[in-house]
Amino acid sequence: MHSPHKGKRGIKRISSGLFYSLDGFAAAFKYEDAFRVEVVLALALIPLAFSMHIGAIGKALLIACVLLVLIVELMNSAIEAIIDRASLENHVLAKRAITKPMHVLTKMP
Repeated sequence: MHSPHKGKRGIKRISSGLFYSLDGFAAAFKYEDAFRVEVVLALALIPLAFSMHIGAIGKALLIACVLLVLIVELMNSAIEAIIDRASLENHVLAKRAITKPMHVLTKMP
């Protein structure tokens, strides 16, 4: 089934997706203080992981943890933006919508 909202196909669709993603990263870096701090820390911690005298799996796990922090922060920012677009008033359900998914993602074994 063809969606009227998805007119691009092939490489054009991939390049559009790439540019939308880059725009999202730029917006997060510009407007989200926590994301900026985490990017700076990632720029310091990832090279540090490479310089540590541990195995390749250990390095990969350390880097994956740093990247997971960035991913969770982007997801949190997206949820906050959606909630703010719906309503700027404080509401218990809005708080729950933000804290529950982030709590589950960061407490995974």
